[in-house]
Amino acid sequence: MKAGDDCDVAGASARLIRNTSSIAEPIDRSELRWDFARQNPGVAVSFMFAGLAVADYTAAYDWYVRLLGREADMFPHEKEFVWRLTPTSSIYVVEDRELAGHGLVTLALDDLEVQERRMREGGFAFTEETSGSAPRRLVVTDADGNMLTFFQDPARPSA
Repeated sequence: MKAGDDCDVAGASARLIRNTSSIAEPIDRSELRWDFARQNPGVAVSFMFAGLAVADYTAAYDWYVRLLGREADMFPHEKEFVWRLTPTSSIYVVEDRELAGHGLVTLALDDLEVQERRMREGGFAFTEETSGSAPRRLVVTDADGNMLTFFQDPARPSA
């Protein structure tokens, strides 16, 4: 499948288009996105930020660096850090004691095995979940109770 091809997604016709964001270096086939504007003329999202509140910015930063395998990409405010995960999505962590620990984030990965290895080597406590036809999931919770779930993107089976 290539940019410009029509396809069926969850029963809706869609057109696969190339992401033209200038955030990433060369854009390859793995960075294609679905254009649902024809079927859903509502909110037209161009970028997604998922936020997680924590009680202790410093402790959380070290934990998330280990979990995500690299330093944050941005520090927009004194107690906020951001990782760009794809050309059109980011996750940010901000110190907010009142909201800390109520976040849920799910991330589809190209290779779940790589993330599982990183989490094991980093000493993370996590659970593995499987049920019915749902993909295998790894669930980890930060010190505040924010839950992050990782699963293998079914469109990108690992080698």
